[in-house]
Amino acid sequence: MPEGQKFAFKAGQFVLFDVPLVGNPSDIQPRAYSIASPPKEDSELTFILRYKENGRASRWMDEMLKVGDTVRIQGPLGRFTLDTGTKKDYLFIGTGSGVAPFRSHLKWALEEAKDTRPMHLFFGVRHEKDLFWVEEFRSIEKAFPNCKVYISVSQPEPTWKGLKGRVTDIIPTVIKDFSTVNAYICGNPAMVKDVKEWFMKNGVAKEDLHQEGYV
Repeated sequence: MPEGQKFAFKAGQFVLFDVPLVGNPSDIQPRAYSIASPPKEDSELTFILRYKENGRASRWMDEMLKVGDTVRIQGPLGRFTLDTGTKKDYLFIGTGSGVAPFRSHLKWALEEAKDTRPMHLFFGVRHEKDLFWVEEFRSIEKAFPNCKVYISVSQPEPTWKGLKGRVTDIIPTVIKDFSTVNAYICGNPAMVKDVKEWFMKNGVAKEDLHQEGYV
């Protein structure tokens, strides 16, 4: 943030970046990105941005944006925040860059709120090269015994030694009673829709399902 300024937000919220069009900087459109840092880090914000070929924001960041540039954001926005009133376990399901808000959720709940309930993060990608933050999530898991992280690759190389399959293949091996969880799903809209329907078929109450879709 600009020197001396703070940015107050809740874990799970997002901002809109003003994104100019490459070749025509006066043409500006908003693009939404979840804040991946926890609320206590209010002077520096962290985001995960998936590179999309010829995407407006991807080209802006790749071809125009330089270290030290000033950008305009609007926010905080969104209600993908934790239900602190529930007594149920937190279950986080993120694919690709959709894991971003869960970094904020976990760090806030564990480090700031001192929440000791069981928390499970299921992080899925297609290929091993798509993984990031693995060491950080492992360090969080090590520091907080009530937090477990499950990282799976759906199209792994033969050398991959970790979990294999989609997140819906992995979740039932960990969660046996779906009536005990408060679930949060984030990723591409098709995945979010499929996982939400899968959860409802497995007994998760509608009020215990929270979703955020990325385009």
